[in-house]
Amino acid sequence: MGNILLILLLPISLFAQLELLSQNKVYRPDCKIKKEDIKPFLNPLNPYINNYRWFDNIKTETFFVADSHKVIVSQQACIRHHIVWEFHVKNGNASNVSTTQLFKYAIKSMDIVFYNDMEYSLLREFFLKKFLEKFKNYGVNELFYFDFADDTYLFKLILTDKRAVVKGEVVRFLYKEKIKLPGIKEYLD
Repeated sequence: MGNILLILLLPISLFAQLELLSQNKVYRPDCKIKKEDIKPFLNPLNPYINNYRWFDNIKTETFFVADSHKVIVSQQACIRHHIVWEFHVKNGNASNVSTTQLFKYAIKSMDIVFYNDMEYSLLREFFLKKFLEKFKNYGVNELFYFDFADDTYLFKLILTDKRAVVKGEVVRFLYKEKIKLPGIKEYLD
């Protein structure tokens, strides 16, 4: 009876469907950022996105690329800021998607998610070299990660007969100096 009640009380949301690749779901009282302070990550002027939606209650953004590839971007933060994205290349019949195509979609997903991110733009070639090196070692359906600047990137490129999905996550440490505390003037923060 207790198990049935627990199952009935669990909220069903889009966030529950997203899998944090790092599996870091620890909530602590010493969090450096509150959930309500998390804002949309994507640039609203991003020319790649169509049918954009922001779900503030679950801190998730959804959009389509070229009206056929669905992308879901979710966030959570405490000591680190996790930005997770899923780029759905093909659902249903993915037997005609090659490993090379999936790799290209992974790069495209990063270019879309990090559109106008100065650090990514300046160091993109170096970043892609690290990504390619790890991809060559691990390939599809395997989780791999690497550090880049102050961030950790995790990827899993999923390719089966039924679906092709690029899952990515960036874990950013929240430096106290970067957090703007409410009520304190910006130049004093």
